[in-house]
Amino acid sequence: MPKDRAARDVARLPNPSRFLLADESAADYDRLLELYVEDMKPAGALERRQVELILRCDIDIDRQFRLIAEHLNPLGEDANRGAKAVAEWHREALMHPRARAKYREDD
Repeated sequence: MPKDRAARDVARLPNPSRFLLADESAADYDRLLELYVEDMKPAGALERRQVELILRCDIDIDRQFRLIAEHLNPLGEDANRGAKAVAEWHREALMHPRARAKYREDD
């Protein structure tokens, strides 16, 4: 096995499909990783792993932007029943106990 391939295999993080969401693609992840490796030119297993961690951080940042945009966009699609139930649970969990009792009486 070539030395470069061995270093890459040792440094490789777990299969990306284990942490990607339904709207994210493992093929897109692999392509981005290739681009990051081309740009950063890691030398050795440790640097390769750091490049993968940087990519994962970028993916998490993109997710945060999507989550924030989805949550704050009043013109977006109506939330599904599950999202509404979770939002309601959060609203009640943050209420003062007296306010929660009054809120439930009003329903």
